[in-house]
Amino acid sequence: HAAAADKARRLWQQAQPAAPQHPYLIKKQILPHGIKQIKGSLVVPVHNAAGDLTGLQFIDSNGSKKFLSGTAVAAAYHVIGPQPADVLLMAEGFATAATLFEATGHPCAVAFFAGNLKPVALALRTKYPKVQIIVCADADPVGRTAAAEAATAVKGTWTEPDFPESEQR
Repeated sequence: HAAAADKARRLWQQAQPAAPQHPYLIKKQILPHGIKQIKGSLVVPVHNAAGDLTGLQFIDSNGSKKFLSGTAVAAAYHVIGPQPADVLLMAEGFATAATLFEATGHPCAVAFFAGNLKPVALALRTKYPKVQIIVCADADPVGRTAAAEAATAVKGTWTEPDFPESEQR
């Protein structure tokens, strides 16, 4: 993990600010919110609760995601927006978190995958004991279950999207 964190720091320093015209950002209709880019891949920093960079997530133009090998991901996250004052949203992926931040103005933590929602929620509860945590589930059974478990663990709440029938798959 230490070698991955060292490599992540070097790559993050070399990366350029993400182009708002990146195909993934355009497809998801979101802004970059401080992430960076290396060649054709977006680069999302992964931090632990102490604020240390533990690794990176790469998102290519097709939306494929992978972590820098060796990244310590458990209970690690990325936050979009300012320090939470009263409300902190949580989501699985960067695009969902960016959409939530843009729609609400509330900071949103990216947990990266459903199984990390509860560990991240616990880390954030320790860091922000008085903030209301709202876990925003992906619209699938795994996402709903993970969001409910994370919210229960931190005495928070959870919600899920309500898509019109015309938008449901």
